[in-house]
Amino acid sequence: MKRISKLFVNILAVIMLAFGTLSMTACADVVTLEVTLQVYNFGESRFYEEDEVKLTIDMQRHLAPKTVDAITEYATNGYYDNTVFYLMEGYTTQLMIGEIKYENGEFVKNAVKPQIEGEFEYGTTKGSNLVNDEGYIGLWRSWYAQDDGQHKYESSNGMGSGRSNIYIPLDVISEYDGYFCVFGTIDYTIAANDTGVNAVGEILSNNYTTYVVYYTGEYDQEKLDEDYGLTFHCITADEYSELSTEEKDAIFTAEADQYVEYNMHRIRIPNNTTDGKPSAVIKSIKIA
Repeated sequence: MKRISKLFVNILAVIMLAFGTLSMTACADVVTLEVTLQVYNFGESRFYEEDEVKLTIDMQRHLAPKTVDAITEYATNGYYDNTVFYLMEGYTTQLMIGEIKYENGEFVKNAVKPQIEGEFEYGTTKGSNLVNDEGYIGLWRSWYAQDDGQHKYESSNGMGSGRSNIYIPLDVISEYDGYFCVFGTIDYTIAANDTGVNAVGEILSNNYTTYVVYYTGEYDQEKLDEDYGLTFHCITADEYSELSTEEKDAIFTAEADQYVEYNMHRIRIPNNTTDGKPSAVIKSIKIA
């Protein structure tokens, strides 16, 4: 009897160890980030107020380990602190975050990170098969300019050009499925605070300023950490309209194997209604 009991205990220990290992593995499959936003609102009860709101990002590491590991490293090291949410004109079904920071009253370019191997199911590429839909989150990437001026999602060029810029679908974007690495979910539908303002949803309102992002200089592939030798500019659309012909002629335009991400584009950054600050910036990110 004692021998049977001992055998049972040993079997039970093995089972418990196995379940414990499975649980640890399952936990490692999902990395959860807690994001704190600093939100600037025009309040009805008070002239000006600052609020903090939180959202969570659940990243599926088992589907896109290289992407998730990189984002985790960047986030926990403060890379995304002070970055703003924005819309790129022509891509109004997705929020963008990561490229632009608000520091000392100015919009500046975030540091350039190395390219991450594409982790999505396209052709022989293997990786995440998550879809582009509301509540999901993906790694933005580039593709090369085409002769007809149109972007071609099916092009194999640029498949591994994602770095650190994140996009958040606001609706179904089925044409992205299989061409971008969707690596998790995000709770971006933040509950309204006491002023009735949705922190991130505010970007879809009419209260925004249009900025022109462009680069000047000579493109040099050897200068990765320096934006390939280019100089970043982010000015309002009104300021851009006042540039001289010579200044506009000096703006860099991608050719051949140069990435479209360095071409001129327009973005919309939501305002608060008081002193021109963006309505929301990422204050900090930590592993939950």
